[in-house]
Amino acid sequence: MAKLSVVLRNQKRIKMAAHFEPIRAELRKKAINQNISEEEREAARKKLQSLPRNGSKTRIRNRCMATGRARGVYKKFML
Repeated sequence: MAKLSVVLRNQKRIKMAAHFEPIRAELRKKAINQNISEEEREAARKKLQSLPRNGSKTRIRNRCMATGRARGVYKKFML
């Protein structure tokens, strides 16, 4: 079984990623949009960089919901 602190840290990342996902998507769209000015695009990139790293989906680790095991987990069942 994984340490409780590791499991809780991952759960915190899941909540943060869900909260920041629409914000990140909007800023990403602005950062690559060629129809707006370069200053606005640069501001969007800076704001995107200032968001917390744990708010990104790539920081989430798939873990077993029963034991907290990190490897050998079926994504569909999370077991």
